[in-house]
Amino acid sequence: MKFRIAGIIIGTVLILSILPPLSVGVMNVFVLIPAIAGLFILFLPLIRKLIHRAGKKHEKRIIRLFLLFVTICALLIGTELILIWTNLAPQEAPAGSVVIVLGAQVKNSRPTLILAGRIRAAAAYLLSHPDSVCIASGGRGTDEDISEAACIHDTLVSDYGIDSDRIYLEDASFNTSQNLENSALIIAEKGLSANVVIATDGFHMYRAKTLAGWKGLTPYACPAATDKRLVFYLYVRECMGIPKTLLFDR
Repeated sequence: MKFRIAGIIIGTVLILSILPPLSVGVMNVFVLIPAIAGLFILFLPLIRKLIHRAGKKHEKRIIRLFLLFVTICALLIGTELILIWTNLAPQEAPAGSVVIVLGAQVKNSRPTLILAGRIRAAAAYLLSHPDSVCIASGGRGTDEDISEAACIHDTLVSDYGIDSDRIYLEDASFNTSQNLENSALIIAEKGLSANVVIATDGFHMYRAKTLAGWKGLTPYACPAATDKRLVFYLYVRECMGIPKTLLFDR
C-alpha cells in the first residue's frame, strides 16, 4: 500500500511538472517526457496485471529487463548530474579572454528567458573586464525573425551599453557544437585569445566546455542564472543531450 501511495505521489508530481514551463510558453517533447513517465507510474499496477497474464516465465523476464533498464538509466543520469554539478561554478579566466555567448531562442527580436540570462551574465563579465571582447553566437531559426547572434549583440549594446566594436557576430550556427566550432574559426581569423569565457546556463556548462576543448579552446565558466520555472525541463533535456554530444559531436 505504501508503494502504491508513493507511486501516486511521484506520478502526479511528474505530470504536474509540465505546468511551470507551460506558464512561460514553453512546450515541447522534453517537457512532456516526465509527464509521460508519470502516467506510466500511475498505470503501473494495471500494466503489471497485463504482464502477469503472459505467464510467470514471461513475467519474470519482463520484470528483469525493466529493472535492468531502470538501473542503467539511473546510473547514466546520476553520472550526468555529477558532471553537470561539478562544472557549475564560475571560473576566473586570464586577462584578455574572449567571451562566447551561446545562443538560445529569440522571439519577436527579443531574447527569451534563457537567452536573456546568458546575455546578462556576459554583460556583467564584459563590464568588469574591459580588456575582453565577445562573440555573439547563434543562427536564425525558421521561427525567428532575426539571428540569435544579432539579438545578443543588440541587447548587449542597447540594454547594457557594451561597445559594438567589442562584439563579433557568429550567425551561421544551429547547435552548441557549431556555436563553438564557428567561434573558434573567428578567434583564429582575428588572432584572438584561445582562452574563452563561456556564457551559458549552468546546466549546459559541462557540455559547452567539453565541446570548446574539442575545438582547441581553453574554456572557463561564466554561468547564467536559470529561471526556476525551466530548471527541471532543462535538466531533462540536458541529460538527453550529453550522450548525443559525447557520441556524435566530436
